[in-house]
Amino acid sequence: MTRGRMGNLTKETLSKVNFPTLFITGEQDARTPPVLVKAAQELMPKSKLVNIPNSGHSAFLESHQFFNREMLSFLKAVDGIAD
Repeated sequence: MTRGRMGNLTKETLSKVNFPTLFITGEQDARTPPVLVKAAQELMPKSKLVNIPNSGHSAFLESHQFFNREMLSFLKAVDGIAD
């Protein structure tokens, strides 16, 4: 992970995160490259990664329907609610 907003997160710290976490990234995000997001996600056992096609850093705006659908699906799964 890059320094700055992420602070001093380490592989050890991320591997200890023991709660459901959803990573959503735009496949064309130049600010937070998807390869870095995937590296973090792979360290967290209860996490999921969603890549939004044809979107950049503001995927939640660029592809809001896709983003909202994935977020709602994740929250329902965490809460044990069937679609």
